[in-house]
Amino acid sequence: MTLFPGHTGSCTVEQIRELPGLSIRATHRSADTHVLVRGILDIDNAHALHELAIDCLSRARPLIIDIKGAVSTDTAGAAVLLHIYAVARESGCLLSIVNPVPSVNKVLALLHLDRILPVYPAVMQG
Repeated sequence: MTLFPGHTGSCTVEQIRELPGLSIRATHRSADTHVLVRGILDIDNAHALHELAIDCLSRARPLIIDIKGAVSTDTAGAAVLLHIYAVARESGCLLSIVNPVPSVNKVLALLHLDRILPVYPAVMQG
């Protein structure tokens, strides 16, 4: 089963968080964990991404946060991405934030987080 372009493998665990305006799905596989974000990542719900991503990092696998479905974010959402990155670095886990839409890229650029966060236009083909 292929869940993300360029990545195959069997699913071991799937976690889903549904909030008003935001859906987050984490798929844990043997080699990595993918987190798919859909909706508006803002002050009202960014905590859900934070909690789920920190839990994923505790599994000590590379973490890919796919934000292609995040139609927008605010500074709270950007701050959560920055904190997740800091925790990943501290724990020695590889983090990639992939597929940002233009509105999210704009917020990251305005905050100069595009210079800090590991943001890539697509999932790397392996």
